[in-house]
Amino acid sequence: MLIIGTVLTILLGFIIVQCILKQSDLLVALGLSGMVGLGIQTLYMFVSNAMGLPITAISTVIFSVVALIFFGAGYYYQTATIPFGKKYFAGFSFSKDIGSVNVIWLLSFAFTVYIVYIISLKSLFWPTYAHDALTSFDLFAKGIAREETLLNSLIMEKRVGPGAAYPPFYSLGVAYFYQIGYENANTISVLFLVFFTISFYAVSRVLLHNSTSAAFFTFMAISIPEFIGQSAINITSCPQAMMVSLSIACFMIWFNQRARINYLNLSAVLMGLAGFLRSETVVYMLPVFTLLAGLFLFKKGIKPAAVARFIILAVLPLALWQIFLKLNAGIMEKFVQIEFSHSFDSQQLATSGRLMSGIIFSAQFFGITPYIGILSLILSLIALKWGKKDLLFFSLICITFALYLLLVNQMKLKFDSMENIIQFSGKRFLFGMAILIWLSLASNRYISLLFDKLHRSLSRKKTL
Repeated sequence: MLIIGTVLTILLGFIIVQCILKQSDLLVALGLSGMVGLGIQTLYMFVSNAMGLPITAISTVIFSVVALIFFGAGYYYQTATIPFGKKYFAGFSFSKDIGSVNVIWLLSFAFTVYIVYIISLKSLFWPTYAHDALTSFDLFAKGIAREETLLNSLIMEKRVGPGAAYPPFYSLGVAYFYQIGYENANTISVLFLVFFTISFYAVSRVLLHNSTSAAFFTFMAISIPEFIGQSAINITSCPQAMMVSLSIACFMIWFNQRARINYLNLSAVLMGLAGFLRSETVVYMLPVFTLLAGLFLFKKGIKPAAVARFIILAVLPLALWQIFLKLNAGIMEKFVQIEFSHSFDSQQLATSGRLMSGIIFSAQFFGITPYIGILSLILSLIALKWGKKDLLFFSLICITFALYLLLVNQMKLKFDSMENIIQFSGKRFLFGMAILIWLSLASNRYISLLFDKLHRSLSRKKTL
């Protein structure tokens, strides 16, 4: 069951991404397969349990098989190609589908593999001491796996932490892994890290049109110090950062090439799954929604159906969870730590901004990333004479950060002060933005020109 369940997760995600893209972007589909497949499975587990059905490995496997057949048929209908058939791989070549190999690509690849390897070892073989991981997600998942329901005895007796009120993607994913035979809950954190690394390179390659640049910036993105450390433990911050950064990257692919509407749809699916991990994903949603609405209003090449589809796909998973919390408020309210204030506290906003600034510029947490952000901003301003795309990308990051501060400003914690939360956990809020800072620099006009010259130069040397 362990092998069957894992393979089905990957195959389901792979074929869903291929259906969305309607083309053979094999590496993008492979990279996203683990995360998207698990996300769709956990959505099924949640919806079916909310309708009164038990959460079992057998039912999830049967759903996965049926969904795989359905989406496989859909892919065949769209492309007249049998998934995984001979024609499916007929046009595959390493240089076209993976990338051109040169010294920078090889070094970046080697260092990236090494980082993923050591973090995977840490995740699998070093015990987790993170409070949220042990008392919330892992423990909650064990209750779900054993009793086959979200509202299990651990919830009824309040024997799990406040993470039970988080959207259930992660806990359900861990529960599924337990049910199919995994003994170590941290396997899921390894799955996210490995598939994120592949998909970040693949999506960056499509965005940047340069495999050398994509390989280098993939290495830099996963080298963010605290992101590396947090990736090895069972918490939702890193998976959410992975999903939202990939979503924004797909969005920028569409924004730069409007004909690639399928990447907009893929961005919406990833954003929706990120919202099914953590509720504050709304701070990433709102700038994108606003930009889409502006493009529609000013007739910049997007139809109302595309805007509506994006919003529905992005919001629906989180909305379903919020409805579930409301319907079961008598049971779940005791896990909700946050209340929202209707008054604006300028003093708290200033305090939150000061604390966040200290975290951002901490070399221990983010290394050189904030200075890369400053460089990206300067280059984006210089590049304004060529267009506004670079500055727009960076502006999405800045607006997201501003919305985070405003969200924190309106939050009142029941059992702790917001100052303590920011001081000790605030770094987790910034992982997605830190990854996007590296991608914004990579996509900057001047950096792109630099890496294009490097790529051509190294390619010529290879052929001499």
